[in-house]
Amino acid sequence: MILEKTTAGASLKKAVEEACREVLKTSELAAPPREPAEPRACPLCGEEGSSEGPQCSGCGLSFQEHGPTGPCPRCEDDSAVDGKCRCGAILTLSRLLEYVENSVRFICLRCKQPYAVARSACPDCGGELIAAERIKAYAQRLAAEQA
Repeated sequence: MILEKTTAGASLKKAVEEACREVLKTSELAAPPREPAEPRACPLCGEEGSSEGPQCSGCGLSFQEHGPTGPCPRCEDDSAVDGKCRCGAILTLSRLLEYVENSVRFICLRCKQPYAVARSACPDCGGELIAAERIKAYAQRLAAEQA
């Protein structure tokens, strides 16, 4: 059927579309219905739907390589380079993932510094520390996908 149409002068694309319509008995090729994308949570703080944008609305972590769209949450400086501020704050997800290892148990929500020992607050900036389990699980999923 397709060969007949192409030898008669029809383009391959048109011949395939016509053949599909004839076989499927449809007037148009319909794309399969897509599942609605469920909102994803920030891999650090868990804020629902925040990973859809360039930056988490909960903890301010930037999902883009160049960093957040505002000043550093720790020192208010605007001159971050490669996802890290001069003050030491980690500003991007990719940079934070470089520091995630088995010994990391807590991460500061403000400056994103990883810690192995529990403290009442971040010793660098005074921010709240949260369990690193979510970001470690996210890092493991990424590593498994890349393998």
